[in-house]
Amino acid sequence: ARLNFVGTGSTVFAAGPDGLLMKSTDAGLNWKTVNTLTAKNIKDVAFVDASHGIAIIDSVSSKGQIYTTLNGGKTWTQLSAAGEYYNSIYIYQTNKAIVSGNNGIVKRVVYNSTSNSFGIINISPAGVTQNFTTAWAMPITGGVLAIAAGNSATMYVSHDAGVAVPTWTTVSNTSVTGTTPVFKKISASDVSTALSGVAITTAGKIFSLYKA
Repeated sequence: ARLNFVGTGSTVFAAGPDGLLMKSTDAGLNWKTVNTLTAKNIKDVAFVDASHGIAIIDSVSSKGQIYTTLNGGKTWTQLSAAGEYYNSIYIYQTNKAIVSGNNGIVKRVVYNSTSNSFGIINISPAGVTQNFTTAWAMPITGGVLAIAAGNSATMYVSHDAGVAVPTWTTVSNTSVTGTTPVFKKISASDVSTALSGVAITTAGKIFSLYKA
């Protein structure tokens, strides 16, 4: 199951196979099932508040598409285009998330409270075909830092991921040897032009990240 804490509060959502979505309002002590009206697997979920959320729901086995909800997960509407398949969601600002997927897809999902709707914006690095299994972002001075990684020892980093057409650079993990890793989670920090953080693979290995 995937867990998502809403902001810094005590509301938590958990998602899993066969349309499973559960909600806790006391930091996980007690749970209630949300009837999602779908029997498809929910690969990942993230809520900007208790009502408005984003999910990756399988269209076919292991091929997830982006859906959004305006009513706490009771109903879902497809947001992503047909034929695009996604693997991760990460909320980096109150109303913004970065999503990543196959064939080099990286997009920004934005919730607009005025129109009560979600939008999706392509910010993918050009010419990339590797499958991104995770992406992470955070606001920094003058922009948004983003990292995308997947089934390769090469990661993609942007320091201006908040603009319409970000600039991406590659970081090759020279310390990675043996079987090519599949990265699952990333967390990092940015100080001036230096980048440091950690990356976790699906095999449970942890790598440190550093780029001056």
